Amino acid sequence: MRDDFPIAVAETLAKRVGNRCSNPGCRKRTSGPHTEDDKALNVGVAAHITAASPGGPRYDPSLTPDERKGIGNGIWLCQSCAKLVDNDEARYTKELLYRWKEDAEQEALREVESTAKASDLHFENTEVSGGKGSVGPGGDARIKGAKGGGGVKFIGGSIKGGDGGEGGGKGGDATVEGGDG
Repeated sequence: MRDDFPIAVAETLAKRVGNRCSNPGCRKRTSGPHTEDDKALNVGVAAHITAASPGGPRYDPSLTPDERKGIGNGIWLCQSCAKLVDNDEARYTKELLYRWKEDAEQEALREVESTAKASDLHFENTEVSGGKGSVGPGGDARIKGAKGGGGVKFIGGSIKGGDGGEGGGKGGDATVEGGDG
């Protein structure tokens, strides 16, 4: 008998990592929009850290069926990584998978708790070049801080116009505008 995860456990595993693969080398989004407005795509899998049934990867006979299908034995992965970890259990040990799970959850929590705003930009050793509709010769490149406390800070970088000159230049402008507060 296979101890599959209930739907609620699978959904919670996905949400706890922000619907991203828990493999730190992947971190792929596992959900997105479907062509039909009332549907979403899902390429994520609630994978068992220790197998759902005897003979499976990393099977632990000491677990009860409820523990085996509980959230503590699950990890959210994309389909590719779920297949990968089950095909090489010597490399992808239960200890490694528990570490991936913990790290992915902590990363998701940091993102949720973060007070950083996109308007609080900080560029260090960064070059912004003029462009027309994009960064490239012949147009404008502008970076603006946000009103109400946002700001843009350049440290050790340069801003070049369309001809590579500082500030503006042949065919383009480059400006930096700070925030209002």
